Amino acid sequence: MSGILLIKPYVFLHGYQNLELPLGVMMLSAHLKREMGAEVAVSLLDLRTEKDRDAALRDALRERPDIIGLSLMNFERPFLKEHLASIRAAAPGALIVAGGAYPTGNTEEALRSFPELDLIVRGEGEETFLDVARRHAAGEDPRGAPGTVFLRDGAVAAAPDRPPVEPIDLLPMPDYAALDLDRYFAPHTPMNVVTAHDRYVILTTSRGCPYRCAYCHDIFGKRFRPHSAERVIEEILLLHDRFGIREVHFVDDVFNLDRERMQRIFRGIIASGKRMFFAFPNGIRGDLLTEEEIALMKDAGVYQITFSVETASPRLQELVGKHLDIERTMRNVRYAHRRGIVTKSYFMLGFPTETKEELLRTLALSRDPALDMVSYFKVAPFRNTRLAETATAVWGSAVGEEPVDYFTGASWYERATGVPLSRMLFRAYLRFYFPWRLWRLLWRLPRPLSFLSRAFHHLSLMLHLRAGR
Repeated sequence: MSGILLIKPYVFLHGYQNLELPLGVMMLSAHLKREMGAEVAVSLLDLRTEKDRDAALRDALRERPDIIGLSLMNFERPFLKEHLASIRAAAPGALIVAGGAYPTGNTEEALRSFPELDLIVRGEGEETFLDVARRHAAGEDPRGAPGTVFLRDGAVAAAPDRPPVEPIDLLPMPDYAALDLDRYFAPHTPMNVVTAHDRYVILTTSRGCPYRCAYCHDIFGKRFRPHSAERVIEEILLLHDRFGIREVHFVDDVFNLDRERMQRIFRGIIASGKRMFFAFPNGIRGDLLTEEEIALMKDAGVYQITFSVETASPRLQELVGKHLDIERTMRNVRYAHRRGIVTKSYFMLGFPTETKEELLRTLALSRDPALDMVSYFKVAPFRNTRLAETATAVWGSAVGEEPVDYFTGASWYERATGVPLSRMLFRAYLRFYFPWRLWRLLWRLPRPLSFLSRAFHHLSLMLHLRAGR
């Protein structure tokens, strides 16, 4: 029997604790168990939920796993720098495999910076990791399995890409039973910032996005592959009935691309008679919604929608490839607001070639009275994206190392232009949450006191970072 240890890292980010379910390793676990059965013993270690993380990692490695899988976002790269050598020392014979956004988007850099890695699973991981596990269990060299990248004689070698799973209903549901879900209901700031119930989880109901935004990674491909409405409803009811979940946050790339599917999902939830709350921290394309669909969502229990606008400049919408119909999106924002749904929007500022006038235009749009909440982000181009190529061409030597800490430091835009973007965004937050809007938000939120505690935490963080600049 092969022992497989799947690890979700912990990285300290100025007191911010991301504690959403680690769906990536949960999907790997479920797929391995279903396909390999008694041939494999799979364990999950989410270091974010451990009080003594070093001890938990040591204990897990004492079991001498045959394969160690690491799931890594870009900001989790420091985990490799801090712990990978000790992981290798504790498990010298283990096959160490990395997957996720960081190794997929930075494959060569990851392999050369961290020689302890045996191989990288690029892109969608379930079938590739299963192939690696089967080859390793059979005593075969897993390097060369489709979808893997590795070093051979000092050179990066890439096996052929593996076609994506389709339809994705062929995959099992995440391995919810492998984790103590109660640990994820501990006090923390959720991706959505607001919640209506303590017992909430994130849920992905589709993969792939046909839009070609210049700032986005391409892990799941450009073809939209949704779970069927029936499968989504089944999973939501399982979470409700078996695990006592009362709130779901949808985190697809573009949940509402198939509008008929979306309607069937919400009609099915209404027909089930289950009283639940739903929110969209992201995943909604604002210009694809209709008023009828927003009304249906409200009836099904949706209490919050995030409309990602990014920029109010039509020129920049064209430059980054989002091509959002801003006017239609804002009409939907206003209708959702009138229906009692808490509205939020994301805005990205500091694109290559962005003028100060375009910055001010975006900030003016962000103050639309129908918006209850906003989040402003300084543009941070990731490697191997079109936006990074554009940034390098426009800014040249001002382009530095890719930031892994999204809370500190001047952006590339600030270094290249001298425009005080950090100060502008700090003032924009203060202006947006002027007392009248804050009081209105507290009146509209399902749990205002919970939001206030998180808001004070973030405000103190912003003040601390400004003081340290």
